[in-house]
Amino acid sequence: MTLTKEDLSAISQLLDVKLKAELRPIKDDIREISQHLEKVDERLDILEQDVRDVKQRLKNVERDLADVKQRLENVEQRLENVEQHLEKVDERLDVLEQDLRNVKLHLENVTDRDIRLLSENYVPAVKRYEQEAVQMEAMQDDIDLLKKAVAEHSRKLQKIS
Repeated sequence: MTLTKEDLSAISQLLDVKLKAELRPIKDDIREISQHLEKVDERLDILEQDVRDVKQRLKNVERDLADVKQRLENVEQRLENVEQHLEKVDERLDVLEQDLRNVKLHLENVTDRDIRLLSENYVPAVKRYEQEAVQMEAMQDDIDLLKKAVAEHSRKLQKIS
């Protein structure tokens, strides 16, 4: 059996139609895959940009962390200075507390005793002075009376003489 050109042409057309029909789902699949790949490429671009942003942020965080570490070292150093100063203050406070104890003891043992002695002597002296003040007033009255009497007697004597 020999095929003519027309037969071959018909077979060719049938094959073309069948091949087109068979290739259409594959082309559609390829088109879908291409569209999906474009979306994946877009997502990859976004992810790459996000990765760059994350890397930049990480660099910023590392720089900030270095700054925080430096500040923390400064704070620790200052804290050590404060602790040293506080130790000196504590030592001075101990000396002041001892001095205060000594002052309290002196007040209790010396000053209070001296004040008690003064008050013990002062009260009787005040009573004595009060009594003598009354006597002095009486004596002043007597002296005033004597002056008047002497003055009057002097006048009388002058009249007589």
